[in-house]
Amino acid sequence: MTTLEPERDRLGMTAARVAGTPDVWLTAFSSGPWDHATPDGLRLVLDEEVLMTRLLEPSDPPATSVELDAHGHRLHAVVRDGDVVAAAGWVAVVGEHATFDRIETHPDHRRRGLASQVMRTLEAWALEQGARTGLLAASAEGQALYVRLGWQVTARMTTLGSAPAPT
Repeated sequence: MTTLEPERDRLGMTAARVAGTPDVWLTAFSSGPWDHATPDGLRLVLDEEVLMTRLLEPSDPPATSVELDAHGHRLHAVVRDGDVVAAAGWVAVVGEHATFDRIETHPDHRRRGLASQVMRTLEAWALEQGARTGLLAASAEGQALYVRLGWQVTARMTTLGSAPAPT
């Protein structure tokens, strides 16, 4: 992992600005477990995610039919089982970089390789658009999948949040 720690003074100043604004999240990157006190006015939202990267490479096409819906520099890929979205995900390409987001598999369709097929489809499209590197935030449950697909942990992520907006 890259050595990357938030500066305590900068974190404190940023947290103070965020704390007074309802429903704002602040994500800090580090190389190890979060060892900072939670700043006043903020709450710990997520502390199990990691930032992952990988050089994109061509791969075999998916065995399952994947629906594609392009939106300019973004692509949404969906695998269906009848009317149910079994797996889906997004990628956005900016220059040589692709950001993968919301890769999800319906609970009834897990452990069938569908998320891998969605990722291969998104990566192939990103390569066609000129991307060379990929970036994603991986949940605790998704990290094993991404490691199997060749992704590497770059940093730990800790997300703090201000008070939710009043309803």
